[in-house]
Amino acid sequence: MLRFPLFAAVVLLCWLGVGADVDAHPHAWVDVRSAPVFDEEGHLVAIEQEWFFDYFYSAFVREELEGDGGVTQEGLDQIAAENMDELEQFEFFTDVRSGPDRVALGEPHDVAIGYQGERLWLRFVIPVAAPLKADDGDIAYAIYDPTYYIEMLHFEDEPIMLLGDVAASCQARLVPPNPTMEAVALAGSMAMDAQADNSLGELFSEWVHVTCP
Repeated sequence: MLRFPLFAAVVLLCWLGVGADVDAHPHAWVDVRSAPVFDEEGHLVAIEQEWFFDYFYSAFVREELEGDGGVTQEGLDQIAAENMDELEQFEFFTDVRSGPDRVALGEPHDVAIGYQGERLWLRFVIPVAAPLKADDGDIAYAIYDPTYYIEMLHFEDEPIMLLGDVAASCQARLVPPNPTMEAVALAGSMAMDAQADNSLGELFSEWVHVTCP
């Protein structure tokens, strides 16, 4: 079967002129839900994520699977495994900070995939390497493609849920991206075949700040 992980499909669709302007970033879009997960001691231990891919990539995957006998869970699971393998080199597009320091991550688990209507979704939980005490200061995380080939934003008007044994004082606040005009101009001028800039995506990323005062 011919299968394409996310990046390969984005490149192909853009070169075919489908769904994106090849002379500007981003080239694909993902709507995100995320939830910080707390353990019984009130420490942040993971980020649960659910990604909803845009209609173009979703349709592309469906077409590939149907061309090999139909959309089956086995086929979808293989797509999920390939994408997770590919995402590992980018730390699964997940950037967790404790104060100014970037936090090491563990291996994702509870990976699931499926369709909701016409859109493909991918769900997984990514743990932090060591539990974080949320009352020690601000914990923040962002979910973004560092190259900004793919724009990733949380669903509008949906609160960030906190899962597990969460103290009553804990709250999560989403801060929207605030790129400079220079960053916007750079993204708008970059062609698909431009050398990847692994600092561009962070400039267009949302940050979720988790505090437990």
